[in-house]
Amino acid sequence: MTVHLISVGKSVIDSLAKPREKLKGNRDLAAEISDAHPAELLIREGVLAHQRDLASAWLAAALAPRGSPVRDQAKTDWLTGVARKVRPDLWPDDFSAEIGTFVRMPGTRRPFPREDIALLVCSDTPTGLLAGVWNALALTHGSLDRLLHIPDPADSAGQLGVARGRVVIARIPGMDVGDDRGFRRAMGALGVLARELFAYGRLEPAEPFQFCLSGGYKATIPYLIGLAEAVRSIDKTRLGELGVAGLMPGDGSPYPVEAYVLHEEAAKAIRLPLRRLLPEAVRDELAGFGKDGIRRKKGKPDPGTLEGYAYEAAGPARKETCELTAFGVGLRELLGVPDEVPG
Repeated sequence: MTVHLISVGKSVIDSLAKPREKLKGNRDLAAEISDAHPAELLIREGVLAHQRDLASAWLAAALAPRGSPVRDQAKTDWLTGVARKVRPDLWPDDFSAEIGTFVRMPGTRRPFPREDIALLVCSDTPTGLLAGVWNALALTHGSLDRLLHIPDPADSAGQLGVARGRVVIARIPGMDVGDDRGFRRAMGALGVLARELFAYGRLEPAEPFQFCLSGGYKATIPYLIGLAEAVRSIDKTRLGELGVAGLMPGDGSPYPVEAYVLHEEAAKAIRLPLRRLLPEAVRDELAGFGKDGIRRKKGKPDPGTLEGYAYEAAGPARKETCELTAFGVGLRELLGVPDEVPG
């Protein structure tokens, strides 16, 4: 049993737009894909490039479980029909960067094992979310019932309880902008998603994590590596505070976490080095910051080991106080560090 976190880019959309380049040995399937226009599925449903809320709502309705009041059977049937026509089970592993990396990590295979959990981290755009759907269908060999869409990590508790055996398409608010404030929002949402998974995902004792980081914005890779290090550092005490004590082995050792990237033409994914943080020390150093990311006290936290990583000096002389970085925002969310209230 393994939890896989996969960052999603748009390489699968590029392949679907030009299927003959990846399906040279299967011209009939390439022709079927060209006729079905899967790369334009949301556009053909009236969702424009800037309508991220509408895209998420459409997918939530199409992928909702049977019996859910959110489910729209017409949308489900439409997506099912397109998926049957384009046959994700027949796509080669190099059809997307995400699938190519996934199958080259140790112990992975297609179709996606029913004992595992996959979190697909998508940009908050219609294209990014649709890329998540097609990568998820490639992983599950076209099984729509094994897909789960989470529109907002902050409201994911009930959904993550049924994540086992599913590929979760996670919309990350803020993962669509180039400014630092929006990116900090995205990293905070990732921290919330990871925390909710620990709290409600019904993880097994010492269940391994694999981070698959070849897809998505390249700028997010350092932050996702940082998230992997934070997950690797989750301790038994913190899980007890979340109400999920007993998920870890008796000695309180952290979950095994690995992170991988894939260079083109490589036979195996490359494992990245990950350090381990001391959760209590991190919580102490990151205490005292407000909801706006600014430290309430002047000066730098002691001992200052996370400066430049989780926070930076701020103010006119860059010494009056400190401000959280995007990773610092996510790290505080994951570890549940409370905001300092002005007083």
